[in-house]
Amino acid sequence: MGIPHVLAIPFPAQGHVIPLMNLSQNLAKQALKITFNVAGNSFLQLVSIPDGLEDGEDRNQLGKLTERINQVMPGHLKELIHKINALNEDKITCVLADLSIGFVVDVAVELEIPTAGFWPASMFQLVMLLSIPKHIEDGWIDENGTPLIKDKVFQLSPMTPAIHPTNFVWCNIESSPSTQKIIFHTLRGKNKAVESVDWVLCNSSLELEPEGFNLVPQILPIGPLSAVDRLGNLSGNFWPEDPTCLQWLDQQPPASVIYVAFGSFTVLTKSSSKSWLWGLNWPTGHFFGPSEKILQRGNTMFTHRGLSKEWEIEVRW
Repeated sequence: MGIPHVLAIPFPAQGHVIPLMNLSQNLAKQALKITFNVAGNSFLQLVSIPDGLEDGEDRNQLGKLTERINQVMPGHLKELIHKINALNEDKITCVLADLSIGFVVDVAVELEIPTAGFWPASMFQLVMLLSIPKHIEDGWIDENGTPLIKDKVFQLSPMTPAIHPTNFVWCNIESSPSTQKIIFHTLRGKNKAVESVDWVLCNSSLELEPEGFNLVPQILPIGPLSAVDRLGNLSGNFWPEDPTCLQWLDQQPPASVIYVAFGSFTVLTKSSSKSWLWGLNWPTGHFFGPSEKILQRGNTMFTHRGLSKEWEIEVRW
């Protein structure tokens, strides 16, 4: 019998690739063989399959990217698994699938391969997404995710934060209703994926989000994952890192810096960026956040106490 061989498939966005890469690194340290879709050492190899977009097409158009991925990648994924199994003594024994692309789970189930679903973000966000059918039943949103009640908030439980329906993630990705609909139905597919996998792993901990794990106790906390002691230089970054942030951080007092990040697809208006900057305006602290280019029209009122960067070395912290 060969070495256990895991095929890891992330959604192709920065905040999804890095956590799954960190998990894959940790698995490789346990002498499991990892094939990561996106060289490496003998236990971690990188491969790629088409995402459905041509060279030069804008991969920041999340709706178009998601739609093409769902249309094109399932067939290529099957071909990849058959090819790996034909050429390797160590057959694929487990698929580690980002829950944002549920078709990976469908392919693994069809091929009768044990599967673990992975959620790279907070447990509360996952619970909120798994509650979409209840949001529809309770009348907060319609079948396409459009908010029906815009003047009230609700809670998943008495111990969780209040949620405003217009703040659902799909309502705040681009302004196109068609894009929001595509993202909503993709996220809604997580319920089927969670029901189909053998294990569900979340990049969080009981200490950080006890109520979230109480609401869905079958989900296993394995985070927060970091890149400490990673094997080689496989960070999963899409862009060059800017090491000057480390020099700036070394000059600040201990426990005096708040790290601010909005994800690689986020574009904030001048009003929104001004709001979060005011929220960080406290007398003795410092902030470390995204650049004005990412914020679209950022506000620099506090730059004497903050550092703005287009892409930081977040995976090393």
